[in-house]
Amino acid sequence: MATPTAATALSRVPLSTRIRSDFSAALKRASLERQLAGVEPNTLQDILEQAVEPWLRSNGYLK
Repeated sequence: MATPTAATALSRVPLSTRIRSDFSAALKRASLERQLAGVEPNTLQDILEQAVEPWLRSNGYLK
């Protein structure tokens, strides 16, 4: 079985959590600036997924 990639569009589920206000502001700014520049990832969801995936892999939660 092939390992899923972003191109295969895995299903997504809602996740709610609290985050530091400075992280929130920085993420929103990054998202807006990247959208205006046409750079991807540029949505909060995609930026967060790209940031969290390496941590999950390096700690053995994803293969």
